Amino acid sequence: MILSAAKEHRKTTMGIKLQSINKELGSPPTQILCDINLEINDGEFTALVGRSGFGKSSLLYVMSTLDRATSGQVIIDNTDINLLTTAQLHQFRNGKMGFVFQFHYLLPELTAMENILMPAMKSGREKELRGRALALLKEFDIEAKAQRRPQELSGGEQQRIAIAQSLIMSPHYIFADEPTGNLDSVNGQMVMDTLIKINKDFGTTIIYVTHDTEFAAYAQRQLSMVDGRLVPN
Repeated sequence: MILSAAKEHRKTTMGIKLQSINKELGSPPTQILCDINLEINDGEFTALVGRSGFGKSSLLYVMSTLDRATSGQVIIDNTDINLLTTAQLHQFRNGKMGFVFQFHYLLPELTAMENILMPAMKSGREKELRGRALALLKEFDIEAKAQRRPQELSGGEQQRIAIAQSLIMSPHYIFADEPTGNLDSVNGQMVMDTLIKINKDFGTTIIYVTHDTEFAAYAQRQLSMVDGRLVPN
């Protein structure tokens, strides 16, 4: 069921296109992103690499609509993000995107199952998607932990719950910011294996930030950043 739904989504996605993206912060302004032009195709598994402070996370947040560029266009599935109202943008993001961060941000008072279903609750689809949540728990080998709370899970299990949460709405895109950065090598590898499986089996487009050269090497494509600019590898 999950796989067939994902394949259906792949038929309709168009990818991401960034045109002349600039991002400034502060006064006087400091340029964080400098004239970024980039296309990411449907189904790509892409790593953003570079030293800390070089703009990787800033680019990910602009690309994923969590932050606005100072100038330039972000076009996702032929939709110009700049033309959406705040309400339209929230709806667009909730339906098409999933997010995984270095810190999982699970709610401690909720069970693993309830945390996975959080995006579905926001859209009134909790009952409809409960079966999908169970299937994701099984897919990631954490079915037995469905009723446990985050503090009762290992770091790797918590991150897999966060990944399952990011998938509950069948997103076209997963954006991951240092998803292994707070984990030991064993759990970090487990999370990377999970992301690879999502990309391979579900056809989900995945863009992730990492400073770890070993984990970056898993990507089909590496995008290197230096001082807010994309540079040739």
